[in-house]
Amino acid sequence: MAWPVMTPRARSSRWRAGPATPSAPMTTPTPEPIRLMLFDIAGTLMRDTGRTPAAYRAVLEDAGLEADEAWIRRRIGMRKTTVFAELLAAAGRSESEAESLAEAFDAVFLDDLDRTPPERLPGAAESWDAMRAAGVLVGWISGFSREVGDACIRGLGLTPDVAVGSDEVAEGRPAPDLVQMAMRRTGVADPRTVAVCGDTPRDLECGTAAECGLVVGVGHGTHQLEELAGWPHTHLVPDLVGFEHLVLGTHPPNG
Repeated sequence: MAWPVMTPRARSSRWRAGPATPSAPMTTPTPEPIRLMLFDIAGTLMRDTGRTPAAYRAVLEDAGLEADEAWIRRRIGMRKTTVFAELLAAAGRSESEAESLAEAFDAVFLDDLDRTPPERLPGAAESWDAMRAAGVLVGWISGFSREVGDACIRGLGLTPDVAVGSDEVAEGRPAPDLVQMAMRRTGVADPRTVAVCGDTPRDLECGTAAECGLVVGVGHGTHQLEELAGWPHTHLVPDLVGFEHLVLGTHPPNG
């Protein structure tokens, strides 16, 4: 089944915390073939049935901290120590507690994975396998720690060529570090040959900051396409069914 691809938008090479200023569609040169495909995990490959906000709520309650759902949602995809440090600072407490709170988050999330195995989102496994079969390196980058990310991907039954958790880089999203580390680990030098796909504004900011050739927002996770449209991207898609055709530059059988 073919899915619509929305018009590419202009992108800034610098990441920023606010939404992109609406701009006219850009004229792009012939794209470079994609050599490296990097997926976000929760809300992109894996159905997130509220696991992430639930883990945040559990940790915050134990720590005597408060944050409303909207505040947490705006920070989905970010490094957990960064989120907890922000909350601690707002509460007048030492940010040194952030690391232990992030570890508590991991423990809650891993326990939930043990009780309820993760579920693949439509098209995730098929597009992943099709791109690897075509010679594209495929992996994940995430606001999760490496331990949590590995557990999610194992549960989904996917085999990555590269993986980068937020605890393995100097800065998490929206900085480009996750993408750049994945590039170093795979030997891919040109960011124009890298594609990033995620369901949050932070995913799009990260891919844009790294100057990736494809920066794709997917609408079956935490954010609707209408919400992602105001952030820098090259494409928006409703799901991952047939996603490999966008990355490989091929046409669906019935497209």
